[in-house]
Amino acid sequence: MGLNKIIFSLLFFSAFSIPLVSAQQVSLEVEGSCRDYAATVTAEGFDRGCYDVKVDVSLHGERVGEILDSGRWKSSFFYIENGFCVEIENKTTSAAYQLKADTNQREIIFEGSLRNGTKTWDSEEIAVEQNCPRQDELLFLPVALLVILLLLIGIAIHLNWRERKGRNIKQEAK
Repeated sequence: MGLNKIIFSLLFFSAFSIPLVSAQQVSLEVEGSCRDYAATVTAEGFDRGCYDVKVDVSLHGERVGEILDSGRWKSSFFYIENGFCVEIENKTTSAAYQLKADTNQREIIFEGSLRNGTKTWDSEEIAVEQNCPRQDELLFLPVALLVILLLLIGIAIHLNWRERKGRNIKQEAK
């Protein structure tokens, strides 16, 4: 019975003395309100090295986003090769990316991913409500300015016509 206590104690203490392996986790934070966004990908528990990264922007399953990669915009469907580097193993690492959404729809979906070879890690999907002005709101200002401009032109023409008519009447009277 003493031997069983010793074995149990060894198993108990060895189970708690083994370092726990941290889970690899990818998270995503998105800022912006209409078409232009900044996304921050954060990775926890990853080995040192560079990973391919993507921040996908979709609407009803279709890609509607572009991500800036080395000064060029490309579809958010594609990964940026070696675009996310972890300098210190198991340390939380973050990197920021610029995105654009090619839609005025109210809600779009963002998802971040890291890839190394065939292994991928995905963030949770984030639904972002866009605050884009409606098309009729965008047309109001130019149309209003055009109407005002036409009214001013009409007033200027009318005043010019009255002035000429007044001169013609004075010349006829002489």
